[in-house]
Amino acid sequence: MWKAFGRGFDSRRLHLFLALILLCGSLSAQQDQLLIFDGPRKLSFPLLALDGIPYIRLSDLHDVFGLSLNSVAGNQNFSVTSGDHNVILSSNRSLVSLDERLVPLSKPVRVVQGAWYVPLDFVPKVLKIISGKQFLWLENSRSLILGEVQPNQLTLNYSPEGDHSRLVFQSVRPVGFTVSYERNVITVTPQSEDILPGFQDTDFSDGIIRKLTTEAAGKRRIFRIETDKDYASYKVLDLNNPPRLVLEVYRKTGTAPAIVPPAVEIPAEKQAPPSMLPSAVKERKVIVLDPGHGGLETGAAGPEGTFEKDVVLSIARKLKMLLESDTGLRVILTRDGDQQVTLDDRTALANNNKADLFVSIHANATLRGVGKGAETYFLSAQATDDDSRNIAAVENNAIGINQELPEAGDDLKLILWDMAQTEYLSESSRLAEMIQQEMNSVLRIPNRGIKQAPFRVLMGATMPAVLIEVGFINNPAEEKLMKDSEYQMKIATAIYRSIHQFQISLTGQAQMKN
Repeated sequence: MWKAFGRGFDSRRLHLFLALILLCGSLSAQQDQLLIFDGPRKLSFPLLALDGIPYIRLSDLHDVFGLSLNSVAGNQNFSVTSGDHNVILSSNRSLVSLDERLVPLSKPVRVVQGAWYVPLDFVPKVLKIISGKQFLWLENSRSLILGEVQPNQLTLNYSPEGDHSRLVFQSVRPVGFTVSYERNVITVTPQSEDILPGFQDTDFSDGIIRKLTTEAAGKRRIFRIETDKDYASYKVLDLNNPPRLVLEVYRKTGTAPAIVPPAVEIPAEKQAPPSMLPSAVKERKVIVLDPGHGGLETGAAGPEGTFEKDVVLSIARKLKMLLESDTGLRVILTRDGDQQVTLDDRTALANNNKADLFVSIHANATLRGVGKGAETYFLSAQATDDDSRNIAAVENNAIGINQELPEAGDDLKLILWDMAQTEYLSESSRLAEMIQQEMNSVLRIPNRGIKQAPFRVLMGATMPAVLIEVGFINNPAEEKLMKDSEYQMKIATAIYRSIHQFQISLTGQAQMKN
């Protein structure tokens, strides 16, 4: 349904008042339900407020997650079974037994008219573990997204149409927006924090709208559209498949632009495919992400058959999406599929595209015992320890299927490249330290520290370069985490934050030199 708004005291003010009443009712209703997005399905389940706290009825989750629910001891206890997992709940107790391990909930379990209810933190604390499903829990919007979780990229398209200009906000998953107008500014507010804006602040010259800016509001983003001299009113349309908000901004009658600007996607530039040929012009910062292995070379494997090549590619894609939200960056993947790429070609791609950073992503494995945690490396002819030397040897020979084995002269080449990397040694070390700190903090894993080793993929890099071992895939517990899309996003977020901090540190150094 279209909503029209403008200036002046007329019937449209009544429409605005009625729309606000309907909007408040809609938001109130949304807060009283749990939303589950399962592929193309959108499911909603009512929440019950008990002492002001929202609860979900366990029986509502039965079909979605295939739970087996049974009363125990005359309905004083309740059993929830899924696969090999068993959960025992007790009425009016906040501790639940998960596979004979006590898990504290924020509020006690309740029984209302014979139905069992649990507080919402039961979802991430218990349901996620027993369901075996990949999902993303969005606490603020009380939404659960099942399956492979991709960043909810929000794009913006601009199209001038003579008497009005159209802005289309399009997302991967439904977001929900509120739109308001005050003091020559149209404010578009997403109702979910689950978005990743893929556009920048933009100026317009159509006479109706002047500028679009983004602002942070807690975990959310707000988009403000400053209107121009010819602005008269606007209309809003919420559409699905794909989810999008269409905002049409109308000009005053009798005014028209001398030249109608072209329709564009913001930002309008299209990213050229990676090239092995030298780049003549460098327009913006370039980051090359190198997901290790690929093709016939699977890399390390976990006990359940998870391949390193698949995990690191998924992490690299998520990291690329995060980095590209900063529109000043161009991000290139050395492979964006299950291709086999030689180690030398990976570095050559970074050099030929004049990259500012090279980040190689891998998963670790131990020859003996079980390791835990992440490690970050930068290049050196001498390894930090025997483990680092062994890891480098494994990675250097991993792609030997289509690549000649190292010869005696390669020792000299390594020393020469080590000398070449000396120019970037300080930067590589600082970036490695930032990544390691963020990984430890975000993932809450043991600090294995930063290390140096003679990784061939780092040898030819003529820019700051690091290699990250995100965890031990042959550790059953870490393999399970690495397969989880939400955990992969945490890894990508940690690396993204590190790169952002690294950029800020370089900017500060440049200012000090000036």
